[in-house]
Amino acid sequence: MKLRYLAALAASTLLAATPALALSPDNPPISEYTNNLVGMDHVLYVTHKGESKRYVDQHNLLQRVTDHTESILRIKQDFADQARAELERQLQGKASLKAFSMTAPGPLTVKLAGNAQGEVIASVGGFSLNGYARVKKSWYAEATISIRSNPIWISARYNPYSGQLSDAQVQNLDIQASVDVDTVFDFIPGFNALFTNKLEDMTLAEIKGAVTEINNARLPTSTMAFSLDKAIPPGAYIVGNTDVNQFVREKLTNFVAGQTIAISLHGERVHYYNGRASFEQNTLVVEIPGGSRIAIAEQPIFELVRDECYPHQICP
Repeated sequence: MKLRYLAALAASTLLAATPALALSPDNPPISEYTNNLVGMDHVLYVTHKGESKRYVDQHNLLQRVTDHTESILRIKQDFADQARAELERQLQGKASLKAFSMTAPGPLTVKLAGNAQGEVIASVGGFSLNGYARVKKSWYAEATISIRSNPIWISARYNPYSGQLSDAQVQNLDIQASVDVDTVFDFIPGFNALFTNKLEDMTLAEIKGAVTEINNARLPTSTMAFSLDKAIPPGAYIVGNTDVNQFVREKLTNFVAGQTIAISLHGERVHYYNGRASFEQNTLVVEIPGGSRIAIAEQPIFELVRDECYPHQICP
């Protein structure tokens, strides 16, 4: 029979992890048992006025936030996909792409700040691009291409009542591409400069387009950022004497000059079953001036199964 237990993983580095179970020397881990993912809880963490509380989703609404978080984080993968497509297009008829990898380290962050004109300005980004490609022209000519960028930030006006972004501008983007050619012959004349310029133009256009994509497809049209007003119902979560819904609505609609609210989206690939399976664990964290924090996180539910029973076998 399956031996079942529940275990909550850390939602992100911003949230406290569950202490590990202590094992005595006489009871070493049993290697033939391992974790199997059987479900996912959605949890709300609230810290306000020095008090912290944790709530497991009572209304099946918090998953909407983590689903939106996952959708928005795909934009980072979109950059990688577009970079690969552009690289293949530039190489067409000149060389072949043998290997390609691009990551976008760092969380995606939305900073909302009020200005002296009564507007709310959103800064979206905070992650970088880090890529590698191996290109082959023939048996005697290969090249390695390294791609990197500074942290990407996009500035836009934000309407806190409709959730809409407008007038997006990319801030100080710097894309660097270097080419190391493994041949005594010319690889592609002027390739380094051509590739660097084309990649930078392509990336700039993609980043600008991403704000429109976030606005039109990824961020829900809502009276609150990420539909937090809908995910946190009135009267459902109380910390001290504060209704969390009322507090969120007030903070995300009434901005004053100099006030900044930071919303960070984290996606972490979590491996289980001895590294043979994985899932994406998504977390949204809202940092509010004055030391308040709201986090909505996915937490996996595991069961302990015999190694030979995973994933489709039934053990006696």
